[in-house]
Amino acid sequence: MKIKKCREFEDWFSHLQPPYKQLVDARMLRIQKYEHFGNVRLITSQIAELKWKNGIRVYFFKEDDETIFLFLGGLKNAQKKDIKKAKLLFQKYATS
Repeated sequence: MKIKKCREFEDWFSHLQPPYKQLVDARMLRIQKYEHFGNVRLITSQIAELKWKNGIRVYFFKEDDETIFLFLGGLKNAQKKDIKKAKLLFQKYATS
């Protein structure tokens, strides 16, 4: 599985503390190697979120059967705001 990332995701990721970065990187590796997504929730029919018990959320959509596109990250306590932003970013990236 291929993983693409946009600037908004990269900006969010760059501000994470190292232990959280390691968690996200480990999940991305499992997705790439084994297509194992772990705890996932559908937000809409096209947008999904990867969830961690510590509250981390990563929003993505599938470009095709072999590629996912990471476009936003956040924490559970800002989830409502992040979901609104995710829907806008989906429109930006899924149609381009």
